[in-house]
Amino acid sequence: MRGLANQAVRVTLIDRHNFHTFLPLLYQVATAGLEPADVAYPIRTIFGHAKNVRVRHARVSGVDRERNVVTLEDGTEIVYDHLVVATGAVAAYFDIPGARNFSMPLYTLANARRLRNRLLRSLEDAEVAAETEAKELNFVCRRGRTHWVETAGALSELIEIAIRRDGMKLDPANVHIRLVDIAPRLLAAFPDRASSYALDHLESMGVDVELGRSGWK
Repeated sequence: MRGLANQAVRVTLIDRHNFHTFLPLLYQVATAGLEPADVAYPIRTIFGHAKNVRVRHARVSGVDRERNVVTLEDGTEIVYDHLVVATGAVAAYFDIPGARNFSMPLYTLANARRLRNRLLRSLEDAEVAAETEAKELNFVCRRGRTHWVETAGALSELIEIAIRRDGMKLDPANVHIRLVDIAPRLLAAFPDRASSYALDHLESMGVDVELGRSGWK
């Protein structure tokens, strides 16, 4: 898209959001390492210098390929010569029982905010419960790909900061982070050396890595 900026073409960018999210850093938002504004950039700012790019903050309701027309929810029709459709991605649960109902995906900024609130609330609730009884707190990250390897490590750092810097009354021995994957090694798309390094680093941070498992109990 940026390659078409200031070229001899007219570009109309339609998005239901008025910002672009830098997805690789969503895990930092989810674990309170970054604020949402740190990974979300206004689309108009990104293309503000491009005189040939028009931005529409809207939702597409239909595409007429015979007429070469995109229809927006408000009824507006936009004629095109070439159409690029970017549908994004959704979480894959691989038919793991309970995963869709009880796990929290991390694909959007809204997902990251929701997960961060849930994590922080879990720590607050655990501290209150610890006043009367020892209670274990368990976090499970499903899949050993880059996204969740980073999330598991950042979660370990969050818990350490909450206890050591913020003074939360939690026993580290009662807080468990598990990374579960059906694959025989972490970061399967990377060389073995990277997988071994990631495994050693996570385990040094107190993360329990369980490979060759498709689910958890």
